[in-house]
Parts: sequence; structure tokens; C-alpha cells
Amino acid sequence: KKMFPIVTFIPLYGTTEDEPLCYILQIDQFFFLLNCGWDDAMDVSLLEPIKKYVPLIDAILITHPDIPHLGALPYVIGKMGVKAPIYCTLPVCKMGQMFMYEAWIARSNSSNFSTFSLDDVDLVYENMEKHQLKYSQHRKLTDKGLGITITPYCAGHMLGGAFWKIQKESDEIVFAVDFNHRNERHLNRTVLETINSRPRVLITDSEHSADPITKTIRDAQFFDAIMNCLMSGGNVLLPTGTAGRSLELLLCLDQYWEANNITKFSLCFVTYQAFHTLKFARSQLEWMSDSITKDFDTSRSNPFSLKHFQICQSKEELEMVPGPKVALISPSSLETGISREIFIKWANNPLNLVILTQKTPQNTLSSLLLKKKQESQNSSFIITLQVHEKRKLEGTELQR
Repeated sequence: KKMFPIVTFIPLYGTTEDEPLCYILQIDQFFFLLNCGWDDAMDVSLLEPIKKYVPLIDAILITHPDIPHLGALPYVIGKMGVKAPIYCTLPVCKMGQMFMYEAWIARSNSSNFSTFSLDDVDLVYENMEKHQLKYSQHRKLTDKGLGITITPYCAGHMLGGAFWKIQKESDEIVFAVDFNHRNERHLNRTVLETINSRPRVLITDSEHSADPITKTIRDAQFFDAIMNCLMSGGNVLLPTGTAGRSLELLLCLDQYWEANNITKFSLCFVTYQAFHTLKFARSQLEWMSDSITKDFDTSRSNPFSLKHFQICQSKEELEMVPGPKVALISPSSLETGISREIFIKWANNPLNLVILTQKTPQNTLSSLLLKKKQESQNSSFIITLQVHEKRKLEGTELQR
């Protein structure tokens, strides 16, 4: 009689809308941690459910490089002491490192942030670099994991984004979250529906299942809003991530500026890691869409050698760029960093525009803006913000 592996799935958090993702998958006596996300508050109390599993975790699988999918790794590895190998794709490793460097710098510039250190971030990525996989590359586990094979497949949504197939004997489990069924400018759609598999267990979500408008209409509305603002003399703030979805926006805007020969309005990409993000993106075309690789093979022109963007790494550098301008600025939540600084500076001018280009994390400034906008029915509204500033003490201040 055939004996099936005993499979247990335990959500630690990430079961409601907008929550970061973190789950336990147990196959017999082997424990996987599936993603290790965090939110913008970076409150360690959210990570309490992980503590009881620290000595049990045998391997960690990461699907995407942003904070909701891997943001807690520096704390879990550096402070909690989890020793398990972390499996991911090469782009998830490198882009994830940029996300976490950006998060640390943004918080350290405005407060005495000590929840995790850059050494903790580096510890995570030294681990990841040893366990990178390509799409469709099988990795057979050893020791306690003997008989288990893990394989990442293209999920779309972000560069290097993966869903995972986990197999033991003839049993298959598929972990697929935040996948995208549509081709994009820089990414192919997911291959989820093409894999020849009927898994015993499917762990998934419906995050990107419904889009009320077509891509053509959405893009037209996006560019119309931007151009109307610029021609009225205003600036456009596009809060975005360090890497991840920002790559699609960069390509989208650069191509539009080129196609329409726009010269009197500026495009700016503003993050602490901007140069590193673009340098890495230019070297990873094999992970991108078929159309990008085909164009590169034909023209030898790299799409991320952006023709119209100015790269800025601080608020001061952005302010030196003449307006009107469009600024893609990290982070998307508007909770910390340069995007929050610029929002505060630009918010009082009714000519300026903020476009939220991705889902707003709960309990953040971006989600508050969206809520107030809906409640106000397009009229103006007032919000109150706390502003944290880190500065050197001088003179008599040092004696207090």
C-alpha cells in the first residue's frame, strides 16, 4: 500500500489582504519557511509566530525580492538565529539586497534605527548567493530533506519572481503567490498554467486575478494624467519600490518620452540604490521578456540604458533638476525615505500630482491618501503627519 507524505501548512501571517507573507510547510519531518515578509512598520511583534519554529526550519523558499516577501530575513537570520539555507533566483537575491539596503538607509537617515544592521543584510545575501537557482532547475535536498526536490518557475510580476514546485516521491506541492498572467514590457507572464502537474496541494492567492480595465485603457489614463499635470506646470510623484515594479515603470515612461519626442519635461529615478538597480537590470536581460531579448539581439541596444531619465540619490539632487518633472521615488508606501520627504515638500501645491502605481500597504501614508481621496469625493483634504528628522546637536544642545 502506497504511503503518502504527511503535509501540514501553517500560515504564520499573510492570510488577509495587504499583509506580508510568511508560512510554514511541513512535509513529514522537514520544515520549509515559505517567504519571510515584513511590513513598512518593521515591528518585531509581527514576527512572534516565527519564534517557535526557529530551531525547526530546515529551508527557506523566497518568491519575490520586495519587503512583503523577504523583508524580515535580516532580523530572522541575524537576530533570531535561523541557520537554514535560503533558496531563490539570482535576480531575487540581488534585487532583494537592494530593497533591504534602501530600507535600512531610509530609516537610519531619520532615526536611530537598530532593528537590524547592514551586517545582518549581508549575512542573508551571503546565504542566498550559495543557493541560487535558475528557472526549471531542480535541487535535490539532502539529510532530513532526502527525497525532496524543489524547483522554481517563472511567476512574472517582478524580475526573477518565482513560484515553487516541491516534490517528494510522486507527491507535488505548488506554492504560487503574486504571479502575473499577463506579458509586460520587461517580463514574460507566469508559466503556472503550462507546467504538466496536478499537485496534491496548491498554495496560492488571488492577488492579481481581477483587473477592471484593460492595459491599453490603463496606460492611456496614466499618460493623460501625467501630461495634463506637467503642462499645467506641476510635478508628478510616482511612489515606487527600489527595484521590482519600478523597472516596468522606468521602461514604460522612457519609451513614451522617446516615442513622443518629449524634451521640455524631465524624468527622474530617485532612490538610494538607483545606480545599482539599473546596472543590475542591464545585466539580467536573459530573465526578462522574449521581446526584450529579441530586440537586444537585433539592435544590441539595452532597454535599461535609459535615454530620458536622470538618476538621483537624494532629495537635494532631485531639487536641482529643472521642472516640471516626473519623479519615480522609493518607497511606494511614502512612510520613510526620499518619497516621504518629497511628498511633504510638494503636497501643498495643488498643481502637483501623486499617482499610486501599485497596491498601497495597510497603515501607511499611501493607504491614507487613497482612503482620504475616496472619502473626499475628489475635493481637497487635510492630513496631519509626524516628521522625523535626524540632525547633529550643536553648542549648548550638547550639554543637555
